[in-house]
Parts: sequence; C-alpha cells; structure tokens
Amino acid sequence: MSGWDWINAGLEIATYAQAQKARENSTNLKTAIEIDAARRSLLEARKNFIFDISSKIQLANEQVVASPQQVYIVSKSLQLRLDYSDIMTDMFPDFQDKEYFIQTEKRVAEVVKKSKEKLTQEQIDVSEKAVQYIIEMPVLKRAISAKEAQESLVDTEKTWVELSARNGNNQIFALLGFLGILPSCICLMTPIMGGGNYTGLIMLLGLLAIVGSISLIVKGRTSNPQYTTLKSKRENLKQQLISKDEWERVVVNLGDLSSEQFKKIQDERLAFLTPLLGDNF
Repeated sequence: MSGWDWINAGLEIATYAQAQKARENSTNLKTAIEIDAARRSLLEARKNFIFDISSKIQLANEQVVASPQQVYIVSKSLQLRLDYSDIMTDMFPDFQDKEYFIQTEKRVAEVVKKSKEKLTQEQIDVSEKAVQYIIEMPVLKRAISAKEAQESLVDTEKTWVELSARNGNNQIFALLGFLGILPSCICLMTPIMGGGNYTGLIMLLGLLAIVGSISLIVKGRTSNPQYTTLKSKRENLKQQLISKDEWERVVVNLGDLSSEQFKKIQDERLAFLTPLLGDNF
C-alpha cells in the first residue's frame, strides 16, 4: 500500500467521523430508549476509533528508523485527532477499555517523540505544516461539498420558483375539478327530480360540467417531470449543507471562498503532501 493510500486509510479515519456523528446525535434525544441507544452507539464508536488509532500507530512505529519524517507526520496527526475527539478515560465503563485507551495515548506520544528526535528543525517545520493540512483535510472536503451544493441551489433557484408556481397552479386546477363534481351531479339529477322545459339543457350543462371537472382534475394531478427531478435534486443538495456554526469555523480557518477556490487549496495541499508521504512509506 502506498504512503498516500495509508494516509487516507489511517488519518481520514472513518471511525473518527462515526464517533463525531454519534456525539452529535446524542444531543437531539427525547426518550429514555433513544438516550440509551445513543449512549451505546457513542461508546462503540469511541472504542472503534481508539482501536483504529492503536493499530495505525503500531504500523507507524515499525517505520521510525526508515522514514522518521513520515512517521512523525502520521503519528502527530493521529495524536491531534485523539485530542480533538474529547475522549476521556471516564467515558469507558469497563476497566479494560480505560486501560486500552491510556496505553494507546502513551504509544502515540512515544512514537511522536521518537520520530521527532530524528528530524532536523527544517524537517520539523515542514512536518508541522503537513500535519495542519492533514487535520484540516476533512473540513476542506466538507467545505467543497457544502459550497458546491449552495452554489447549485442558487443557480437553480429561478427555475425552481417557476416550476413550483406551475405545480401550485396544477394543484388549484385539481381542487377546482373536485369542487365542480358536486354541482355537476346536481345538474344531472335535476331532470330526474323534475327539471321542466329545460331538462335537456340542464343535462347538457351537467355533462359539460363533469367533463370540465374531470379535465381539471387530470390536469392538476399530472406531474411535471422537471419539477419532480429538480425537487429531488434540491433536497439532496440541502443534505450536503453544513450548519451555521460549522460554516463559521470553515470561514475562520480557510476563508469564505467559492467551491473552485476551495478545490484549488485542496489541490495545492495534496501537491505538498504527496511527495512527503510517497510510495516509499
């Protein structure tokens, strides 16, 4: 496995995202059952996260002599991930889990120290920059996804308003059609109940009214493929947006940029990281 592949597997840890998501979900609970389920889910996510870091730091430790700079970048990034997770020993009810967490923290710190001692100050400076880029990479990816979604929503807003208006008109047509059924039936029933000299005319009007009502119902219930497609697309785009607080953090760290500008930053950072964490790692 190449160095960059290992970084993707080890530093953009899926379990880190799962732990973060589980923690967010635990703040929006109502029933005791939900709270208990969330607690167990959060505990499991944290345990998986710690296990993932433990296994990755062991791999890194095996490369300290051959690739000290790469090991320092990876181990320091893992250490920061662990720090930012806000996980503490008292979060684990079992003693074995507490001990495993403590030992994992120690192993990570040892590898960070051991690898850093083998570097020059210039290498350390470059490595610290690489660590910063790695830590911010998930945020950058989220920013790109959210900004692309926001831009697409803006681009389709005018078309969405027009199609929504047409769809609203269709609903009105359907409603008018349903409302017209009852008086139409009354017109047809009038001759039977005694319509006098105008029986034929009343029946004709009743039939025309029914036909008109049915036409309105059909027109109103006919779906517009463009409306349905755009509605689904915009709903998916909205799922990619991030909260106001999260976006403010993006702006503080990276700036309020367009999706193309965020992508340019990502490309520049990948170009910086790839030579450092190449195939020899």
